[in-house]
Amino acid sequence: MPNYSLLLSAALLLTVATSPGAFAQGRPAAKKVIQIESMGARAFGGTTVPMPDDPTNLQACDHGFAEWFIPPRARRHPMVLVHGSSTRTYQTTFDGQPGFQSIFLADKYPVYLVDLPWTGRAGKACDEYTWSPVNNTFSARFVFTNRVGLWPANTPESAKEFFPGVAFPKDPKAIDQYFRNQYVEFNAASNTERESTALAVLLEEVYKQHGAKAILHTHSSSHSRGLLVPRKTDKLAAQIGWEPSAAPVFPEGELPPPIPRADGVLVPAGTEIPRAEFLKLTKHPILLIWGDTSPRRLTRHTPGPRRNRGASSLSNTSCLRRQPTNTVAMSGM
Repeated sequence: MPNYSLLLSAALLLTVATSPGAFAQGRPAAKKVIQIESMGARAFGGTTVPMPDDPTNLQACDHGFAEWFIPPRARRHPMVLVHGSSTRTYQTTFDGQPGFQSIFLADKYPVYLVDLPWTGRAGKACDEYTWSPVNNTFSARFVFTNRVGLWPANTPESAKEFFPGVAFPKDPKAIDQYFRNQYVEFNAASNTERESTALAVLLEEVYKQHGAKAILHTHSSSHSRGLLVPRKTDKLAAQIGWEPSAAPVFPEGELPPPIPRADGVLVPAGTEIPRAEFLKLTKHPILLIWGDTSPRRLTRHTPGPRRNRGASSLSNTSCLRRQPTNTVAMSGM
């Protein structure tokens, strides 16, 4: 039987911490003194590769990296924070306000700040890969138009336009921090599998350390790892997905019809997985949170990615017409 109070307490905390009165209107939330009883860091998961010229030698790689902070008189269930771009997602806002790492610590939650294999401080890969800076997925225009505003292709940076009412700081220094935030990101199926396997190892270790299941936070693309990890471990008390970009999952044979976007494009409702795998996702509450608006009609500020970035992307669902669906997002709630 899921402990619904776990997710409720987290949701209430997040509501207070992210309320318009605290951020959008510029009034800082009440400050709490952060106390830390212990802190540290370690690798988790991973494998080894023997050296071709000396099989007795090896390369340790494909591991993740976790940094933890334990407050005195800590609450029972740790918060495991998994990013989709960089750990900065949870550390501070781009204009220096406290992030969820500090908020949760001040509220006595143990906090684990995580880099999954190949990313950030866990960048030692067991396979070769090539990264090029000539990559629109990590470009300033993509990052800006993905969440913050409009910036048409082939126009100078001065042409940027923030979405109406956006709470994102408009200070050039904060925007520069935003542009430099992104780690190199790997979203191939093999990477998602590798990362979720390592994350399952970490959740097992956290359970052994604390004697309690963790509350997993994912953001953006890392939510696809959140959908996979319950199929590899049951050491989850709850999940919170922040602006998830992963497609919803449904049991085989129960996929709803495509959903019409406001511009008439039909968007797949999700993907199908075996029923036995789906049922593993119903063993704990899953809360999905979007900070974006969900307009029901097209305006110059809600053009969808085809007009804004000059590319088609089904991950941007801000212009979807809402319709009831029985997805895993509602499981256990």
